[in-house]
Amino acid sequence: MEDYDDKATDSQNGYNWGAFWLTGIWGACHGYWLSLAYIPLILVALFLSIFSIVNVAAHLSRSSLALAYPLILLSVVVDILTVITLYRFGRKGNKLAWIMRGSRDKESYKKREKNWAIAGWVVGVIAAVWYVSVIYVSVANEYSSPDCGDVMSIECFQISK
Repeated sequence: MEDYDDKATDSQNGYNWGAFWLTGIWGACHGYWLSLAYIPLILVALFLSIFSIVNVAAHLSRSSLALAYPLILLSVVVDILTVITLYRFGRKGNKLAWIMRGSRDKESYKKREKNWAIAGWVVGVIAAVWYVSVIYVSVANEYSSPDCGDVMSIECFQISK
């Protein structure tokens, strides 16, 4: 049993990027079913972030930001909770993977987690590009009007008084 504990300690070092980027799926595939409960939190955080940014853009061009403040505050709180959750999964992911999967072979364990990390980074990069694209298109649509020929011109970002 000591040999098993030594292998576990060696393999638990480092950050698990698969657990960070793919929290719900990664956890379920490793037998940690509670991680599925975090998928709605992540989706709500994503929706609130996009919605609040678009809402702020709309209010900047039309009226005061007073209506957008509660949404922005909620978005920030949910985003902070989501980042804390993802960070903790990444930090504790190697230990969870070792314990929940009952790994005995250090090499197959490392290979499996490396594959999860690669998949996580691919999904993370795709998600980041999608997220920025959605925000850019949404904000650009708010400012595209007959008065604004160039969407990114400084006149379009002036706060109306």
